Amino acid sequence: MKELKSLFVLVIFSILFFSMGERINVAAQTIITVGEGATDMPSIEDAFDQLPENCGETIIRLNKSVDGDPIVSLSIPINKGITSLTIENSDLENSIVIETISEIFANGIPFILGEKVSLPNGWVFGGSKAENGKIRNVKGTSITILGSSAYAFGGGAALNGGRSFVSGQTSVVLGRQGKIFWEIFGGGYAAGVDSISEVSKTSLSIFGTADYVLGGGLAKENGRVVVSESTSVTIESGGTAAIGSFGGGNAVGQGSISETKMASSIIYGAAAWAFGGDFTYQGGQSFLTGTAEITVAEGAHVKSLYGGSFATDMNSYSEVNQSVVHIKGTAESAVPEGETSYGGISVVKNATSIQ
Repeated sequence: MKELKSLFVLVIFSILFFSMGERINVAAQTIITVGEGATDMPSIEDAFDQLPENCGETIIRLNKSVDGDPIVSLSIPINKGITSLTIENSDLENSIVIETISEIFANGIPFILGEKVSLPNGWVFGGSKAENGKIRNVKGTSITILGSSAYAFGGGAALNGGRSFVSGQTSVVLGRQGKIFWEIFGGGYAAGVDSISEVSKTSLSIFGTADYVLGGGLAKENGRVVVSESTSVTIESGGTAAIGSFGGGNAVGQGSISETKMASSIIYGAAAWAFGGDFTYQGGQSFLTGTAEITVAEGAHVKSLYGGSFATDMNSYSEVNQSVVHIKGTAESAVPEGETSYGGISVVKNATSIQ
């Protein structure tokens, strides 16, 4: 405790069990208070740097004023015995806004961004960062956004030739009070030549509000994102995709590619535009090699519904092998194919009739 000075750290751990002559140390909970009133722990990055061993369930509790460097990239340590990490606000009546955090990498550790915590410039990743030719792999991810962030990804980030993998499933939940200012993805992010972010399966559940909801990942600057098995997007009752919902991923710029095998979307809440497939623009390409299935459930409302993908701008190309559209709620307009604008091309090889 001496090295942590007067910072408030509550550690409930070292529950000892003796069985067959073996001792098992079970970490229970670690709570670290950051900001006003925690004079030796003014910033979140300080808290990450000084996490003790065997943290178990870890809570970083924020007070009113949190300092920090202008741009902060945080990575949850994988060698501290952390079973989950939550960043929460000590005051649930008033929001705390942290503009300095640009990235959080959960590295496969379950992560929760608490209510009334806002990261207006934040990119939250369930997986790991891989850059400059390195390879990173996690088995599965779980992130829950109860507050607000600019972006959220179930997968990791691959940059400058790096490769980031999630060998199992990603799980992303946006809570009822949660808000994503721009885009939320079930998959990962890849930017740069030979950069690949790949996941096996994605699960994305929207109880709150996001501008864009995408079951796959985001590829930019010649990057490639892959969902090798399937995506699952659910916009729950009360949840909203304010601009667009896509069963697949997003490819931006020439040389950028999004690949998805199967995509499934079901809408119980609301969406302005809803696509079974992908989103490409500025010359990006996407390929959904299996079936894109999208359902508007009873009581749900969609303004414009498409079985395929949306491709906008010259050289943008989106291809879906097969689309299936079910309407039990309200869709003001609906087609089994995709949509294009400004010279983009959207193809559905086998567009089944709307059911």
